Amino acid sequence: PKLHRTLQRTEVKLVGRLSNDEIVERLKSESRVLCVVNSRRHAADLLQLLDDSECLHLSAGMCARHRGKVLKSIRRRLKQGMPCRVISTQVIEAGVDVDFPVVLRAAAGLDSIAQSAGRCNREGKLHDANGHDRLGQVVVFDYDAKTYPTSRLIEIGAAHFREIAPDHADDPLSPEAIEAYFTLHYWHLGGEDDRG
Repeated sequence: PKLHRTLQRTEVKLVGRLSNDEIVERLKSESRVLCVVNSRRHAADLLQLLDDSECLHLSAGMCARHRGKVLKSIRRRLKQGMPCRVISTQVIEAGVDVDFPVVLRAAAGLDSIAQSAGRCNREGKLHDANGHDRLGQVVVFDYDAKTYPTSRLIEIGAAHFREIAPDHADDPLSPEAIEAYFTLHYWHLGGEDDRG
């Protein structure tokens, strides 16, 4: 717990269900923001609704070379302090070194939310007006899962996160929250298996 507090670079806020219009308003209100959703269709709909020619998009449906070009552009914009709005599927979560002050994340398993949080204030360089360190903002939202269906594993992870989140709303990435999530998640995935 002490190490968690010492290394904490983000604050996770649970905001409940957001419509696409509300997500887009939040994107418009930030100059540098990453939004991670669970399906390519949801990302495409948000991109169209945002209607911002400067917004960047990442998806597993893109070829590796195209993703590489987009990531290079994202890193350049962030380094130069330029506006940088990105809408992505979870392809950005693993092994992608980017650093946003604000990340919006569609409800998913806590492991995915933690991965997205790893793209927020990654370098710990955010400061308030007085020069004091400040935390990056990770906003976790629910969405219309019937309109944007995803894999069963993502749905199960999101359901388990929703189940433990109320008890850990002050810090959904705390060691206690992580233990509660994985205890529930692995118990469910193990089902009737009593080999352990």
